[in-house]
Amino acid sequence: MLLWSGSVRRTGRAANTATILSRGEIALRVRLTRCYLGIQVVPARLMCAIIDNYNVYKMTYAPARHHVESFPPQVGAGSALLILGTVPSVRSLELGQSYGHRHNLFWPFMGEMFGAGPEWPYPERIARLKRRGIGIWDVLECCERRGSLDSAIVAGSEVANDIPQLLDLQPTISAIALNGGKARQAFRRHVLPRLSADMRARVTLLDLPSTSPANASIPRAIKRERWQVIADWLADGARA
Repeated sequence: MLLWSGSVRRTGRAANTATILSRGEIALRVRLTRCYLGIQVVPARLMCAIIDNYNVYKMTYAPARHHVESFPPQVGAGSALLILGTVPSVRSLELGQSYGHRHNLFWPFMGEMFGAGPEWPYPERIARLKRRGIGIWDVLECCERRGSLDSAIVAGSEVANDIPQLLDLQPTISAIALNGGKARQAFRRHVLPRLSADMRARVTLLDLPSTSPANASIPRAIKRERWQVIADWLADGARA
């Protein structure tokens, strides 16, 4: 229960900003204020200050929520492997390049395995992957997100790309590598139920650790070792 004395009806700017704060957030800050000051009832003026100060903080520091859209698929004819991220980061969208953040390990890994590293211009990297039978895309076509983190994607805003149609148009794709836990989760939730029985039988799913710099809990060497599976898979397919 929210406990404060007097009215908290505001006028002008404060009334507009107060709507940013949810009832749950208000209740939490009231409880903290009561504990800190050792009081049972929060006066109306203090309650308004709690709301206004927190709203100023949110408007100043909290990342704005943006509508985010993925890039078109970069898939060549005869591709064997499709690598799926979640959706482009803010930096990727600014550059118009998948995995554009300079600390993302995707392109260094592609360089070590396939000669498509960040030292090459982006179009050349894409061309080199295509020559090796690798395509890249994202699980999500669009979503609402604050900042770049996958964890900041707004629940219920996810719309998946038409990956079943791509697999239908590219029948040579026989493996999908999922870059990170959110890509895996979104794929299994939004895409896998739409795949036909034939597609499920044809395509091998490879779950890989995220190459994002936000995934700092896994050492680079471990990530690189686990990403080696795509090179091994392609080599095995070439020998078959």
